[in-house]
Amino acid sequence: MSELTRNIMRFLSVFLIQVFLLNQIQLFGVAYPFIYIIFVLFLPIRIPNWATLIIAFVCGFLIDIFHDSLGLHTAAITLVAFVRPFILRRLTPQYTEEDDAYIDIYNRSIPQFMIYAFLSALLFCVVYFLLERFSSNGLFTVILQIIGSTLLTFVVMVIYRYLFMPASLKN
Repeated sequence: MSELTRNIMRFLSVFLIQVFLLNQIQLFGVAYPFIYIIFVLFLPIRIPNWATLIIAFVCGFLIDIFHDSLGLHTAAITLVAFVRPFILRRLTPQYTEEDDAYIDIYNRSIPQFMIYAFLSALLFCVVYFLLERFSSNGLFTVILQIIGSTLLTFVVMVIYRYLFMPASLKN
């Protein structure tokens, strides 16, 4: 199976999970899982940054259509895609774009993966919920939503990666 086909299948799987399952989940009115950001986070490194930004924009736009959120997902995931290379350079000083084909739980240390996933989820949630509220009213609620959604998104991303680990690495 070609890499393009695999990436399309990965996108479709996280898109369908997000739209038909996770969009219906809300914990305590403050925590919302956003699994689809994992698709952008784990795109091959060798894809040029401009292409990653376009992919993130389209991904966010499609989620916005189904979530009826007027560009919130588009803005947040595009910013995450923009910041992605900077986070990678800070986490792995030896990082170059010719590095591993994928940033993944399988070819990075567990702490590197956890920090990368957590920081990306945090950035996404901060942008999403601040844009959603766009005022200082209810700041405590926004902070709870950011914290709850970041933690829930992070846990869902880790579970997703372990569930879909290649069989060759499970032994």
